[in-house]
Amino acid sequence: MDGKKAKTPAAGASTSADESHKNHRKSKSGRKADKKEGSRLKTDPALRKQKDALSAKERNPKAFAIQNPQKAERIGRRTADITEKRTRIPEVDRTPDLPPPFVVAIVGPPKVGKTTLLEGLIKSLTRNSVHNVRGPVTIVSGKKRRVTLIECNNDINAMIDVAKCADLILLLVDAKFGFEMETFEFLNICQVHGFPKIIGVLTHLDLFRESKAMQKTKKRLKQRFWTEIYQGAKLFYISGQKNGEYMRRDVKNLSRYVGISALKNRPLQWRAAHPYVLVDRMEDVTDPEQIRMHPKQDREVCLYGFVRGAHLKEKQWAHIAGCGDHMMDEVTLLEDPCPLPDSEKKRSLNEKEKLVYAPFSGLGGVQYDKDAIYINLGGSHHHRTAKPERALERPRKPTAFEQLLDTFKESDAMLDENLKAAEFTLLAGGKAVTGEEFDANNRLLSTKRQEVVEDSDGRKRRRVVFGEGVTMEGGDDDMDDESDGEDDDEMEGGGGVGRLLAGGDSDVEGEDDFEFEDSDEDDDEDESGRSSRWKTDLSGKASSMFHSKQTHIGNLKRLIYGEEQQTEEDPDEVLGGLFRVVQKHSQEAGSRRGVNTDESTKFTPASKKDLDGADDLRKRLAGLFVAKKTGEEDDEGDGKAAENGDDEDDEEVYGDFEDIESGRIFKSDVPVKDDEINDSDMDDDDMDGRGDEDDDDQETAPKSSGKHKPDEIEETNRLLAKKRKLKEMFDAQFDEDKTVGEKKSHLDFMKEEVEQQAQLNRSEFSTLDEEQRIKYEGYRPGLYVRIKFNKLPCELVDNFDPTYPCLIGGLLSQEQNIGFVQVRLKKHRWYPKILKNRDPIIVSMGWRRFQTIPIFSTQDHNMRNRQIKYTPQHMHCIATIYGPITPPSTGMLTVESVKAAGQDTTFRITSTGVVLDLNKSVDVVKKLKLTGEPMKIFRKTAFIKGMFNSSLEVSRFEGAAIRTVSGIRGQIKRALKEPAGAFRATFEDKILPSDIVFVRTWYQVDVPKFYNPLTNLLLTHELRLQWQGMRRVGEIRRDLGTKAPLDVDSLYKPVVRKERRFKPLVVPKDLQSSLPYKDKPKNKMAKGKAHPDMQKVAVILEPKERSIGQMLKEMEAIHRDKAAKQRKKALAENASHRSAEKLLKEKYDAAQRRIKKAVCKRLDRRQSKKDLV
Repeated sequence: MDGKKAKTPAAGASTSADESHKNHRKSKSGRKADKKEGSRLKTDPALRKQKDALSAKERNPKAFAIQNPQKAERIGRRTADITEKRTRIPEVDRTPDLPPPFVVAIVGPPKVGKTTLLEGLIKSLTRNSVHNVRGPVTIVSGKKRRVTLIECNNDINAMIDVAKCADLILLLVDAKFGFEMETFEFLNICQVHGFPKIIGVLTHLDLFRESKAMQKTKKRLKQRFWTEIYQGAKLFYISGQKNGEYMRRDVKNLSRYVGISALKNRPLQWRAAHPYVLVDRMEDVTDPEQIRMHPKQDREVCLYGFVRGAHLKEKQWAHIAGCGDHMMDEVTLLEDPCPLPDSEKKRSLNEKEKLVYAPFSGLGGVQYDKDAIYINLGGSHHHRTAKPERALERPRKPTAFEQLLDTFKESDAMLDENLKAAEFTLLAGGKAVTGEEFDANNRLLSTKRQEVVEDSDGRKRRRVVFGEGVTMEGGDDDMDDESDGEDDDEMEGGGGVGRLLAGGDSDVEGEDDFEFEDSDEDDDEDESGRSSRWKTDLSGKASSMFHSKQTHIGNLKRLIYGEEQQTEEDPDEVLGGLFRVVQKHSQEAGSRRGVNTDESTKFTPASKKDLDGADDLRKRLAGLFVAKKTGEEDDEGDGKAAENGDDEDDEEVYGDFEDIESGRIFKSDVPVKDDEINDSDMDDDDMDGRGDEDDDDQETAPKSSGKHKPDEIEETNRLLAKKRKLKEMFDAQFDEDKTVGEKKSHLDFMKEEVEQQAQLNRSEFSTLDEEQRIKYEGYRPGLYVRIKFNKLPCELVDNFDPTYPCLIGGLLSQEQNIGFVQVRLKKHRWYPKILKNRDPIIVSMGWRRFQTIPIFSTQDHNMRNRQIKYTPQHMHCIATIYGPITPPSTGMLTVESVKAAGQDTTFRITSTGVVLDLNKSVDVVKKLKLTGEPMKIFRKTAFIKGMFNSSLEVSRFEGAAIRTVSGIRGQIKRALKEPAGAFRATFEDKILPSDIVFVRTWYQVDVPKFYNPLTNLLLTHELRLQWQGMRRVGEIRRDLGTKAPLDVDSLYKPVVRKERRFKPLVVPKDLQSSLPYKDKPKNKMAKGKAHPDMQKVAVILEPKERSIGQMLKEMEAIHRDKAAKQRKKALAENASHRSAEKLLKEKYDAAQRRIKKAVCKRLDRRQSKKDLV
C-alpha cells in the first residue's frame, strides 16, 4: 500500500500467541438470507415441504409474541367490542319459498323529484316509459326477485302507513335547498315503527354552478344524514336531468342497489308477528241495483294484494288503516299476477319475462280474478304501433298478444264468435288454425294426430299432438322440470340415445330427414379392414320389434309410470287454455343440451343396408331403459335390487329392462359385483363425499338365482340393518371427533336451535297440497289473495284515492279489545311546546291511528303513579291512554295535528314512546291536602277542627300521619263528639294555636274513555288535509277570544303576620339575692328618656339678631334669582352660536362642492382632449 510493507503479527510488540479472533456470524434475516434460503428451498424438496407445513407463527414465534401487554389487552378488548357489537340475536327464518315482492317506497318533500324517480326506476326495470303512475307498481326485476314501488305523498297519514309496510325507503333530499322538516319527521316515524332500511338520494345537484360548493354540500348533508341513521348509511347522488328524466346511469345504479338490498332484508318484529296486505287493487262488488236504491248503504268491497308478514287466517279481524276495524268475511287465493320466471339457469331475463302489475295505473293489461280474467283493451288506438316519442327511438314491433287483441276489438260480433273465427299459427310459416278447429281437436281426448308444419327455412317437421294437448317437440317436456334435469345430465354425459344413434358427433338439427351417419371412429375401423359388427342384420331385428307397434306408440313416460294427474298449470298456457306458444328459450335450451329437435317419438323404418346389427344395438341400449317388475318376475339382477330396496336405480346400473309393449325381457351381460349390491347403502356416503371403505370387508348379501326363499330374504334384511347401524355409529363418531376441542358459545346453540326450527317450519307442511296447507296454516306470505269485506262504508269507495296507501293489518286475538294502555313517553326535543295533561293527541300505535286523551304521571319509588300537569323537560314520563290493547314493547308516536305541512309550520311530531303495560283498569292518583286548625292544645295532645265534616270521615283516617307547617309530626287518634268532624291528635312536641295542621292524601284520577279512530280514507282529498279532530282547550279559548278562568284561591296572597309583643323578664327577689353581681338586674332608665339635666333648652333671639337673619335670607334669594337669569342667558347665547356655526358650515360645504365641481370639469375636459389626440 503506497510502497509500505504490511506489518506481520510477529512484528507487533503488543500481540500475543494466545490472541483469538471474533467468529463469523451468518445473517439470519435480510435480503441475502432470504436469497440463500430460496435457493435451498429450490434444491431441497424435503425442506420446502417442511416449511410449507409450518405457519408463519410457527416459523417465527418471536414475531407473534406479546411485546406490549397493555397494547395487546387494548387490541383484544377492541376486537371483543366489535364482535359483540356485530352480534345479533338469531331469529327464525320464516321467509317462504316464494317471498312477496320487496316494497320500495319513495319518500320526500314536495317538488324533490319523487315521481320522476319512480318513472325512471320503472323504465330502468321494464324498458317502458310510464307516466301518471298511481298506487303500487309490482315489477319482476330478477329471476328470484320482485319489487313493489310506491310513492308517498306529503300527508303525514300516508307517511305513517308507508313506514309501517315498506321494506326499503328511498329518501329524496333537495341538495340545493337542504334537509326539510318532512325528512326528519319521516325519519322519526321510522324510528318508532321498526326503522326499515333507508337509502338517501340527493337531487337537484345540477343547480350548483361550482363543483367545490357541490362537494361541500354533499359532505355536509352526508354527515347530517349519518347522524340520523348510522355511520356509513348509503347516500346516492343524481347528477341532473335530460329531457325531463334522470340520467340513465344514475337510475341504473340505484336500481341495482335496490335489488341487492332486497336480498338482505331482516324482518322487523311487529311485521313478523302480524299479517298485512298492501292493497294494489280495489273492486266494489255490491249489487248496482241496491246502490241505486240506497246510495249510502254499506258496500261489499274486494281488496287484492300479496300477503306479507305472518300467515293470514280466514275470518280474522283486520284493521284497514284509515277506515277502521273490520272482519275479513272471505279470503280467496288467486293466481300470482306477477309470477317469477322459469327456474332455468340463465344470466338475465328477457324483455317478455319482465312483468309489470299495476292495476291502479292501468299497466299490464290483464287482471286476474277469482273466476274471470279481465283484459284491458284500451281505446281504438291502444294496441296499434305507436309513433316514437323522440326521433332517436325506433318504432316498437307489436307483440303476439297485441296482435291477438287487435283481432277482437273492432268487431261487432260476440266474443265467442270472434274466438271461433280467429286464426292463428303456432309456428312461423305453419298452417293457420281457427278457434273452432282447435276446440274440436281438444275434444278428442283419446286420439292423437300428426301435424305437418313447414318451418321458415322450408323444412317440414312432424308433430304428434296428443289428446291432452301435450306437444312433444325435440324430446323436451317443459312440464316436468325434474325429469328434464335427469335426462339432460344423461345426454351430456355421453350415454344418451341421440349420441348412440347419430354416431357421437353428427349434427342432428341440420338434417332434413332422420338418418344414421357414421362417426369418424367407424371410418377408421373400415379403413383398417374391420367391419362394424353392430350393423349386421339390424333392419330385420328392429322391424320385428318396433314396426308392428309403430302406430300406437305413445308417451314413454306414461307407459312406464302410468297416467299422472296434471295438478300444475302449463306455464305456456295463456288466457285459460285459448292457445299455447312454445317458448323460444325452451327450444334454445334443448338445442344446447343436444336434444333431437326432430320428431323422435316414432320410429321410421330405414333401409336394410343401414339397419343391421340390431342385437348389438339392443345390448347397447339396454342400460338406458327402466322397467318396473313384480316380485314373481324377478330375475337375478332384479332380486338383488329388491334386496337393496332400490329397484329403479339398480336396474339402470345392471342394464336389465323390459319392453312394455312386447313384454320381452332383456338382460345385460355386465357381471354383477358384490359391492354393487349395496349401492343403495352407499348413496348417503357418496353424497357426503366419503364412502364406507370397509364395505368389501363386511358381510354382504348372498347371491341367488331365480326366486328367493323367505329365510334368505329375512337374513338379508337383518344383515343390511346391522350394516346401516354400524355405519350410523361411524358417522356419529366421525362428526364428534371433528368437533373435539371446539367450545360452542351460547350464541352458537341459539343459532342451531333457530336453524332447526326454520327447517321444521319448511318441512312440516311441504308434503300437503295447497288447500290443506291453507286450511292448517293459513295464507302464507307471498300468496296473492282476494279479501272480501261485506260491510265497508260507502265513502271508502266514493273517495278512494290510489295515491294514498291502503294497508290491511291483521289483528291478533287480544288486539281487538279496548282498554287502558300505559306507555313510557318523552316529548320530542324539536317540538317547541310542552304537552299538557288532558289535551287530546293523535296516536300512531301498531296498525292504528286514533285520537285520545292522555293522563300524564310519574312513578315514585313506591311504584305509585302520581299525576303531573305537564310533560317534564328532557325526561320520560308515563302516559295512560284509552285505546286498543297493543303488545308491550310496541313503538308509538303522537302527533298534534294531521293538517298539511304548509298550514302548520312547527314540527308535527310531539312525542315518542313505547308500550309498557296493558290493563282493563288503571291506577293514577293525585295529591290532596286536607287542612285543619287547633281547637284546644294540651302538652303533646291537641283537638283539631275544620279538617273533616263528620265522625265517619275521621274513623276512615284513624292512624293517618299528620304534620304542621312548622314540621311537627303527629297522628290522628279518635273522633270527638262535639263539634262534628273534630278529632284528637297527638304530636311529637307542643304545637301553637297559630300552627296549621294538614294530612296528605291521594285521590284516584279517572282516565277519560275517549277513542276516536282516524278515518282519513273516508274523506275527500280536501277534507283530508284539513281534518282536525277534537280541539284542545287552548284552541277553543283562542277561537272564542276568552281567557283562562282565574280562581282567586289559586293565587298567591301576601302573608300578613301580627307582630308579637313579649312581656319583660321578671326575676324574683329571692333569686336576685343569690345571683352574682354580673347576673343581677341593673337599674337602667327606659330607652328614649333622657336625664332632665341633659334636655335641650329653647333659644330666643334678640331683635337685632332676628333682623340680621332676615337680611341674610333676602340676600340669598336675590342671589338665586340672579344666577337663574344668567343661566338662561347663557343657554340662549349658546343656541345662537350653534345656529351661526351651522350656517357657516353649510356655506363652507357649498363652496367646497362648487370647487370640486369646477375641478372635475377641468379634469374631464383635459381627459377628453387627450382622447381626441
